[in-house]
Amino acid sequence: MKLRFVMVLAVGVLLAGCATASKKTVEQTIRDNPSLVLEALKQDKMALLELVEEGAKERRLLQRVDQWRMQAADPVSPEISDDRPFLGNPNAPITIVEYSDFLCPYCSKGARTVNKIVEESDGKVRVVFKHSPRNQNAYRLALMYEAVAEQDREKAWEFGERLFEVQQQIFEKGEPVVMEIVEELGIDAQQLKKDMMSDELKARVRADSEEGAGFGVSGTPTFFVNGVKVEGAVPEEQLRKVIEIVEEVQNICTDCE
Repeated sequence: MKLRFVMVLAVGVLLAGCATASKKTVEQTIRDNPSLVLEALKQDKMALLELVEEGAKERRLLQRVDQWRMQAADPVSPEISDDRPFLGNPNAPITIVEYSDFLCPYCSKGARTVNKIVEESDGKVRVVFKHSPRNQNAYRLALMYEAVAEQDREKAWEFGERLFEVQQQIFEKGEPVVMEIVEELGIDAQQLKKDMMSDELKARVRADSEEGAGFGVSGTPTFFVNGVKVEGAVPEEQLRKVIEIVEEVQNICTDCE
């Protein structure tokens, strides 16, 4: 970073005339002449701020890694039913349970990240979708998703992905946008509306929300990677790190035949 360059330059000025300087010499020089370094920092405050923020991020990530390791050793166990929509290999050794809300922009982003990981996992990771709607409109979309699944689970997954894709249009125009997707997927709209009134589907959505709340889900998206909690639409590399930790701590061999 520019800041480090400035610090090195400042020390270089102090050591002018010396052909080489060992690491100990530089460190001692900094300790003996802190004002020189401070002066260099004053000249590039933005770089200093960037360095502080970078350090804070690294510290938070290290704390999360410790938490993920502890959770991997004592994971929670969301209920996973074979009749629920999922993406990936049904026999994958790594399962990501995704508690989500179709009207949450962060959920849309998180879903894209997780789906990419699943699709590139060569059958080693799958994702199971569960509901944690934050309002009545999102709850209605959750019911529609489950009603579509009653007709075709694969189409239900595609339906959910399409909802995320046209999220802004749903905010602007409402349910007609959703019904267009239903028609495009060849879903029986009359049957869908009938199934949405089902007490069974309402109980399913409610059970997802209650289960998530029991695991400490307070916002969306929240993912559980083989029982390890990951909150928010985190960067792809963080989710991959969690998968690495799960493989190590839970003795999962994803490269075994």
